[in-house]
Amino acid sequence: MDDLQREMDRIEKRTRHYWFDDGLAEIMIGAAFLLVAATLLLEQALEGRVPAALLNIAFPVIVVVVVFASRRAIRLAKDRYVHPRTGYVSFERQRPHRWANAVLGFVIAALLAFGASRARALDQVIPAILGLMLGSGFFVLGRQAGMLRFPLEGLSCVVLGVLLSILRVNEGIAAGAVFGWLGVILIAGGTRAFVAYRRNAPPAPPAGRGDDGSEEEA
Repeated sequence: MDDLQREMDRIEKRTRHYWFDDGLAEIMIGAAFLLVAATLLLEQALEGRVPAALLNIAFPVIVVVVVFASRRAIRLAKDRYVHPRTGYVSFERQRPHRWANAVLGFVIAALLAFGASRARALDQVIPAILGLMLGSGFFVLGRQAGMLRFPLEGLSCVVLGVLLSILRVNEGIAAGAVFGWLGVILIAGGTRAFVAYRRNAPPAPPAGRGDDGSEEEA
């Protein structure tokens, strides 16, 4: 039983590695983080002009929409650029958690919005807490996927969050900066990985043809 579990864990880790190896998921997730950062900064710009209750409701909704849109964008990008080259790999055990992840994202976003508006005593530590949360997530992801760049990106978020807290930057602007920084480094890292992937994984030959271009018999 232990051997079977180890084999399942190995397969899951290899599948996660494959999913992120081409860099497209990082690019799309990075773009999603940039949208979240823009929303946070826009929220700061509208503070005092728009009811706070409306902003607190709008932010979690936007986060969930961005999450679902990014998942769809990743699928479309992989269908176009990855699956024709190296095929499709899926770990079915992860599917039941899709809605749970969306709900979790909504709850976290709502708590951040509520905390930013109510817990003024914690204003200065919110950037550090946010950086720690995001950094911890990327540490876990790096361990699960066997990729060193994720823990390094997570560490940079932790450092930035702590630095913004020490400098006493406004919590809304600081949160936008953390998400924006993570978006930029994800897009940069994903683009680098995607270029390497396209260089190392040439398109597969058309179905029904051999390597020399001749027709293969069915």
